[in-house]
Amino acid sequence: MTKGEDTKRLILNAGLQMATQLSLESVTIGNLAKATQISKSGLFAHFQSKENLQLAILKHAGDLFAENVVVP
Repeated sequence: MTKGEDTKRLILNAGLQMATQLSLESVTIGNLAKATQISKSGLFAHFQSKENLQLAILKHAGDLFAENVVVP
């Protein structure tokens, strides 16, 4: 994986954890920036909007489910 892919995966994992504990609506670029210690502009560069970020988190959750439950 490239550095950008690693960073995106780190963001998505943190976002999924935040969504699991609070709610998906609670996951914002600002909250996630604080949690990951990445600048808001850095997060924005990966996702362009809160909606895209939340959709990416949902897709990531589905991918993890498939990888850990469906495939085995």
